[in-house]
Amino acid sequence: MSQEITLESLLEDLHGIELEIQQHEKKYKLLSCYFLPLYETGILEENHDFGDWAALLGMRAKRIELFKQFLPKAMSNLPTNGAVQILEAA
Repeated sequence: MSQEITLESLLEDLHGIELEIQQHEKKYKLLSCYFLPLYETGILEENHDFGDWAALLGMRAKRIELFKQFLPKAMSNLPTNGAVQILEAA
């Protein structure tokens, strides 16, 4: 049985993933945007930490993509000037 994804659970998951990504960035003193191309092209040696880091970045990307489905709900609680329709159409 699968658990229903809510905006709240998605945000909590994203924040947890982000914390783990930040731990890798601090440990290796490298931002993820520089790490991933080095890892994907094989410049970096294969190790468990790098595999985990790359997997976390993939999970974050998938969840950010999923967040787009929740954008109208997220925006419904914010004061707007009507420009929300542009975001919803994107």
